[in-house]
Amino acid sequence: MYICYSKLKNINMSNKNKNKEEGKVIKQNWLKKPWIDTKYTNCNRKKFLLIFPPLYFSQLPQLGIHSLIGQLRGNGYDTSFINLNQVYKNSNQVFRNTEYPYKDLTYDAICKYIFSEKNYYLNFIKKIVCSIKKQQYDYIGISIGLDSQLIAGLTLAATIKKETKAHINIGGNYITRISDNIMKYPDFFDKYTHSISYGEGEISIIELAKYIENKIPIKQVPNLIYKKENKIIKNKMAKPVKLSEIKIPDFSDIDFSKSNKQLPLTVNRGCYWGKCSFCDMSYSLPFSVKKIDKVIEEIKIYKEKYNISNFYIVDESVVPEYLDKLCDAIIENNLNINISISMRFERISKTLLEKAYKAGIKNIAWGLESANPRILNLINKGINIQDIEKIIKYSAQAKIKNIIYVIFNFPTETYQEAMDTIIFLKKIYKYLFYISYGKFGLGRYSQIALNPQKYNIELVQEQKDFSHALGFKVLGEYKSKEEQDKIYKEIQKIQLLINENNKKYFMKST
Repeated sequence: MYICYSKLKNINMSNKNKNKEEGKVIKQNWLKKPWIDTKYTNCNRKKFLLIFPPLYFSQLPQLGIHSLIGQLRGNGYDTSFINLNQVYKNSNQVFRNTEYPYKDLTYDAICKYIFSEKNYYLNFIKKIVCSIKKQQYDYIGISIGLDSQLIAGLTLAATIKKETKAHINIGGNYITRISDNIMKYPDFFDKYTHSISYGEGEISIIELAKYIENKIPIKQVPNLIYKKENKIIKNKMAKPVKLSEIKIPDFSDIDFSKSNKQLPLTVNRGCYWGKCSFCDMSYSLPFSVKKIDKVIEEIKIYKEKYNISNFYIVDESVVPEYLDKLCDAIIENNLNINISISMRFERISKTLLEKAYKAGIKNIAWGLESANPRILNLINKGINIQDIEKIIKYSAQAKIKNIIYVIFNFPTETYQEAMDTIIFLKKIYKYLFYISYGKFGLGRYSQIALNPQKYNIELVQEQKDFSHALGFKVLGEYKSKEEQDKIYKEIQKIQLLINENNKKYFMKST
């Protein structure tokens, strides 16, 4: 079976076949594998391009866009991919923050910057688009997952829309979160894009491909926002997709000889707890899990196809009972892999953690947030301090590296309550590998934002158009600036203790 790949001149697309002649029909051995559906593979079909723009700071592959690539290619669509974030990094350009409107995320400010000569990405993107337009793509999708990708992503969209006849579609987690605000500005669809995808993309991108092929009307494409007859139309959201029915993500464009040889996995979507008052990560996603045999099959495919044995599960938290069965399956199949996961402090036994390490679970990230009972209750975390200390100890004894997440400045948190967390971390630091800490931010879809009075806060401004965070003030003073500074200095001291302890441990291990 054959597939036709296009080639961008002067752009590193990390395509194994990049030295072949442009437009040549290239035999893809991996199409013979069971993870690809080849019945629609045809060089006469429409041409699709997905782009991941800068700036994305992680060195690890982003799962979402590679899942969409897998869906398109798995359904036989001629699909190319440009990791523009990597191209940008390879170009040795130094990012400058000059007049970059991170703080002023209003629609007018963003548009003014993007269409000005001050736009730092403009010249870089113009060169990229010159190569893109020669390929005459029918569809170009741009994934914006973080606010740091917003300026480059919209600059890219605006330039491509002006220079090509392709249908431009913008999507990604960040766009989903601000899509309702974008709908207030009809000219957004004149300047930047023909459509916006919101929510899960695996079903909608295939239906959008059918629209591009003139097989269905645009009103039948789920999870899509577009402009028609000067009106903004928001199509209905598709029913939640079953994870076990999604095509396996496609990472074949990555040159693993030049990258961190680690791949993302997903075993569930949404959060099985889903009650933390500060969180809006899964606000639109019902919880669902992937069948364990599908996870095992996926891991086997990645090992065979990419020679990869290191994985990280990107999900909010793995259900303990699911982890138990997954570890059994990994051990039974003798997969010999390393995995990093995230978990909650509940229903975790010493036996489970020992089994997890045997199965290859080498790192676990835990959401502590606070060690003060009142704050934990306000967060609705559903965990208790006694369990946390016991589980962390068991995990370390099983030789698992523990990463803990902590939030300071939760609304109404006092200095002493914050110090309770510091004292607890000092108590358990010998069992930790790293502490990831940050300052509380108010998410638009969180329970705190929806019920500000309950948490003694007041919203001080309307949400800015391109921000999913809200401005707020706490009614009353609970910590002085000096006390806040002292807390951060204390946690930095604890991290130094952890670093020293890690050195002793690794020296002893070697």
